[in-house]
Amino acid sequence: MVNSKPKLKVPDIIHTKYDEMLIPYNNIASKVNELSSNPFEQNFTTRNGIVVDLREFASRIESVLYKLRWAAKGLEQVLNVYDKYGGSLDARLRGMTDTVTEDLIFYEDVFFYFGYSALDIVAGIIDKLVETGIERRNVYFTTVLDFLASQDSPYARSTFTELQRDSYTGWIHELRQYRIFITHHSRIPLQSQFIHSQSDKTTEINLFLLPDDPSETPCTYEEKRKLGPYCVEALSKELDVVKVLLEFIEKLI
Repeated sequence: MVNSKPKLKVPDIIHTKYDEMLIPYNNIASKVNELSSNPFEQNFTTRNGIVVDLREFASRIESVLYKLRWAAKGLEQVLNVYDKYGGSLDARLRGMTDTVTEDLIFYEDVFFYFGYSALDIVAGIIDKLVETGIERRNVYFTTVLDFLASQDSPYARSTFTELQRDSYTGWIHELRQYRIFITHHSRIPLQSQFIHSQSDKTTEINLFLLPDDPSETPCTYEEKRKLGPYCVEALSKELDVVKVLLEFIEKLI
């Protein structure tokens, strides 16, 4: 990932999506720097005439990268565990029996908490730039997206409608459920699975499966959602979403 810190060891798709997301982010940062060139300037006015606190806006936009970097750091550490137990059958069998370490639990927490928080922060920035009418305590990704996708919204577009659908029933909903569980209830219960077919002499080992729905008791693992691959896919999709929302923000300021 592009920053002053060492490059994280995550799949190339994450670096690519991050760099694409940085394009509107850097455009916004340039505009903010222009607006803050006067040391006595404390506010700026959006194209819609809304007055925004300049320093608060700058702090919020910087927090987006902070959250995403730590989500990627969590992903890096989760994938390190997969590398440890990947490859040979013996290594995968060890993954079946070894105790899940506190390090893996911690970085699993980091991924879900920081990853989803980035969406809430971007939504909060949008709330500052448009008149959503949402009470401050109720400003979340879900509520701001509902406003943007509503028929009465002057900003309604198909992209927001698709994101709203994902937020209610798709991958964003699933990401949020994991984040809620891990933040407010417990660590997500991971399960490994060993399947051997005597007829065709094949062995399938699935390590660190996420529950289909962490709020269900007992948990089910029918989706066979592996923690590492799931986190890669979720962060890749999230970076696309953040890019779209930053492009929207860029047009507002």
